[in-house]
Amino acid sequence: MNSFIDFLNNLLPFLYIITFAVYSYDFMKANKRLANYKRLFLFSTLLIHLIYLLTRTTGFNHPPITNVFEIFTVLAFSVSFSYFILELVTDIR
Repeated sequence: MNSFIDFLNNLLPFLYIITFAVYSYDFMKANKRLANYKRLFLFSTLLIHLIYLLTRTTGFNHPPITNVFEIFTVLAFSVSFSYFILELVTDIR
């Protein structure tokens, strides 16, 4: 279980960097094809981050709010999820 948590812990920064790169490229170039893919990248990153948080909570028997680094990952998830909901509700791409 700890190896899976470590794998997700190492994978998440790369997923957020890829998602950021897709959003940045779409912002700079306004590519119509990427408009739908960037939402898919964000959703998949959030889904994997949620799996990470749930796995970490069950693996360590405490919610991920006991130290600064755990709080930062919850904060990153919260901000990204809020943006995802805002993007869905307003339908602004």
